Amino acid sequence: MRLPILILLFLVSSVSANAQLLLAFQGGESNPSDTWAYTSTGAGAEAFEESQSPPNVKSGSFSLVVGGTDPSGGSCFGGGAGNGAAIDNIFTFEDIDLSTYPAVPKTLEFWYGNRIPYCNGAGWDVGEDLIFTPIIDGTEADPIVLENGGGDLSLAIADHNYIYEVPECALSFGFKLQINLNRRDELLFLDDVSLTAAGNPEPVFLDAGPDGQVCPGNEITLTGTAEGDLGNVLWTGGAGSFSDPTSPTAVYTAGEAEEGTVVLTLTAITACGFTIESQTEILVTGSIPEASIISSLGDEICPGQIGQLTAFGGTEYLWSTGEDAEDIFIDSPGTYSVEVTNECGTDAAEIVIVPGDVISVSLTAQICPGESIILPDGSLADSAGIYEVLIETEADCDTLYTVEVAPVAPLSIASEEVSCDYEEETFVLTVTIDGGDPGSLTASGAEGGFAGPVFTSVPIAAGSEYSLTVSDANGCDSLVISGFEACICPAVAVLTGDTAICKGETAELLATFEGTGPFLLEYTDGTDLFTEVAESNTLQIPLSPDSTVTYTATQITDEVCTGNASGTAEITVLPLPDAGADTEATVCDNQPAAVLTDLLGGTPDPGGLWVYQFSDTLSGETVFPAEAPQGLYIYTADAGICGTDNAFLNLFIAEAPAAVIDDTYGLCPTGTVPIPVSYTGSLPATLTYTFNGAPQPPLVINQSDAAIIAAAAGTYTLTGADEGTCASQGTGTAEVELLPAPVAEFERFFIGNVRGSDVFGFSVFNPLPDRMYLWEFFDIGNDGGPMRFAEAEGPEVQLALRGRNGGLFRGCLEVISAEGCTSTTCADFELIPEQYFFMPNAFSPDGDGINDLFFPLMRGYEDYTFDFRIYDRNGSLVFSTDNPEKKWNGSLNGGTHYVGTGIYTWRVEMNPRSSAGSVVKQGHVTLLR
Repeated sequence: MRLPILILLFLVSSVSANAQLLLAFQGGESNPSDTWAYTSTGAGAEAFEESQSPPNVKSGSFSLVVGGTDPSGGSCFGGGAGNGAAIDNIFTFEDIDLSTYPAVPKTLEFWYGNRIPYCNGAGWDVGEDLIFTPIIDGTEADPIVLENGGGDLSLAIADHNYIYEVPECALSFGFKLQINLNRRDELLFLDDVSLTAAGNPEPVFLDAGPDGQVCPGNEITLTGTAEGDLGNVLWTGGAGSFSDPTSPTAVYTAGEAEEGTVVLTLTAITACGFTIESQTEILVTGSIPEASIISSLGDEICPGQIGQLTAFGGTEYLWSTGEDAEDIFIDSPGTYSVEVTNECGTDAAEIVIVPGDVISVSLTAQICPGESIILPDGSLADSAGIYEVLIETEADCDTLYTVEVAPVAPLSIASEEVSCDYEEETFVLTVTIDGGDPGSLTASGAEGGFAGPVFTSVPIAAGSEYSLTVSDANGCDSLVISGFEACICPAVAVLTGDTAICKGETAELLATFEGTGPFLLEYTDGTDLFTEVAESNTLQIPLSPDSTVTYTATQITDEVCTGNASGTAEITVLPLPDAGADTEATVCDNQPAAVLTDLLGGTPDPGGLWVYQFSDTLSGETVFPAEAPQGLYIYTADAGICGTDNAFLNLFIAEAPAAVIDDTYGLCPTGTVPIPVSYTGSLPATLTYTFNGAPQPPLVINQSDAAIIAAAAGTYTLTGADEGTCASQGTGTAEVELLPAPVAEFERFFIGNVRGSDVFGFSVFNPLPDRMYLWEFFDIGNDGGPMRFAEAEGPEVQLALRGRNGGLFRGCLEVISAEGCTSTTCADFELIPEQYFFMPNAFSPDGDGINDLFFPLMRGYEDYTFDFRIYDRNGSLVFSTDNPEKKWNGSLNGGTHYVGTGIYTWRVEMNPRSSAGSVVKQGHVTLLR
């Protein structure tokens, strides 16, 4: 097994002089390009919503966000003020392996900010500092303060980025970014986090190559690869030797004694001095051939003799005679050699055969009881034993005969076979006989004949009985052979392979065959029929059922006939794990318990394992919100051999609202009184309460300083608070008591007339020192409705009134008690109108905006007819109007010609309808230019 070391390149930018290689990236978009894994302390729902707002995103549609997790903190998003708990909000980016990367500059860059557009309270205050901590080779470096909080510091993400140069030879790199925040609207946004290597360097790659196999002492070529900025390449391992251990493509010679799996290691040194390695496994197996020759005659041969040479030590043989068998026969002396070959090589051996002095011949003979045989020298042997007879032939090669005489063995059946012809429905009987003289055996009772000790019959009809009498020609013995053969097809198939697989995997059934291939197997799953063809006596059938199935062999057909198929195999399909669907959920801190599995989407398998924030294993799936932390929970469903599945639950712990009322309050008879509600929780919220035990309409509040407005005296009891996500029981009772109303009574009296004004006095009956007395006076005689023209304070006031235009006037008194209760009373009275008429004696119509118009100032003449005329010194009319709103600007009869400087006579005639006659006013005016 080889273990290559690879450098994985996530994304390569276009090649240029300033090209950068992107090692890791996180843009918050949750797509395949966001490769840099991280963890965070979490964010509130409002924070997640803000992370999609364009002012808080550097690029794409989302940014990363932490903060807003403490519901007790104030928020300018949905109302509320004040600080909550100070919480460390942390991004932690996991270590990136740089150990096999070239020694080139590597740069971290990211963009950061807080909530933009700015809203009151959303910035960072003193003590809320943004701190960056590099993690180099698994150890945190000194923290770096990127921003000092203060004065609601507001940072736009598009304008703030940070660049950090990573040491060139760092083994690994990660970092933390944290800030301590105490409000729900104080957030940290992070976007476009990237780690790049300068110059688009060639990636480092080291691979020891594929595994292999070699015999002991033999060579194998290693095809390793070393690419990139690597040095000191070296092969090590094994008991053999390398042709060039510094070359990735060296030749390895296995040791003579090596056996089994040998691990060879290819190492190299990176530019930063780190050692990397890759391994390959070489199987050393087999044995080196050792050739040897054995002669049946020893090392001598006499004329006429035939000897046998047998070679050993290999699987293939090649003799010097050109023969390639393991055994050869020789009939003459000489030097004979053989090459012996196996999978591990070749060896050679030779033997020298010389002429022999004596030929030794061993013979055996059988006799029936009472019989004898003639020996080579003509003598007789009539009993069992060993006889030696020397016959002199040519010089140095006499023949010594050794004859072993034994009684003739009784006839017996060595083997009996029946060969069926299934198409012709016949069979052939083949019998091998032991004992007797094979050359003299005869048969009767069945057609056929002997070849040595083997009798072969002619075809016999299947289903017929056969009977055969075998006799030895020497008459020593005979035997009868009989039987019956139906010739049932011998083709057999057996199906096996009970197994269990995970859904989607493949199992293999095993079919074994007897007969003459190829074989055609038929099998069924109980519904459908399937066929398979096998060329050999075994067949593996891959199957991937969706559910548990039992397969049964039904028929086997070989090249000869259709035989018997049997056996079943059950494939049990095990379900895959299902941890459910990822989801977000909110639980309230006042609920007794929460079952985490019930909060997941889908249908998760029961009995899995819950883990919080990738660290602590939980004892069960039930958490208690008042104690449990919020954040990321991971559920793992384990299906045993079928693996595991994970689902992610982002759990938010919401603070249940708390509302309390208490104390006693006074209610004025004609007013209402607020009962303050002490409230903590998210807004808006709905309060429920009762009045004297009777439920009242729910009260929706949008701010924490809420109040129940009491309009009647009695007992008010708070029964509950509901903010939508969480609800709680309200507590507290407030008593409302009815306060006495103050008395508002006054008298009016005339004091006198001062410089044309009537002075009236207004006085309260029985004034009290703990009362406040407020007066207002209105003109109610005009068409526009009552108009206030005076106000005063105190138990007694004086008011000077001119006749004005006459008409009705109203005086109102409001009395306010020490408890805030009020009472108001009003009285109307009438004044006699006072008439007033005034005309200036000069004006200057020069267009400077000052004293440009001439007209009468009048009062008390509201109900009149009007005639206004102006004459020059000659008595000629220069201006006239019956409209009291029209004024003279020095023009001649309202035209475009203007009169000159001088003295002019004016006359105004008024005829008030309330008067019996007309009133005429006249005089002079000087016009100045």
